[in-house]
Amino acid sequence: MTRDSSSREAAAIRVRAIFEESARVKRAFAAEAADAVARAAEIVAGSFRDGGRVLLFGNGGSASDAQHIAAEWCGRLSRERGPLPALALTANTSDLTALGNDYGFDTIF
Repeated sequence: MTRDSSSREAAAIRVRAIFEESARVKRAFAAEAADAVARAAEIVAGSFRDGGRVLLFGNGGSASDAQHIAAEWCGRLSRERGPLPALALTANTSDLTALGNDYGFDTIF
């Protein structure tokens, strides 16, 4: 076995371990949180049905996730339909940084 193939084999073993751990975490989450996730989905759908809107937020990468799902709901997602009223509170960085500077970042949300 060459050094390159040995290195590649070791990398493949690490990659497989990462995927296996990811699958384990997802199975555990599904077992523990499926009811809570279904309830959250009911609340969101009920808000849209009742003429309400959904406000989303997050920190770091989760702020990007919030903006992404708001855009998907306001857009068409995977099929043609009317827009759903959703807003990512993290989308206005001027507001976030001004409020953080004036009142402290722990008070933003």
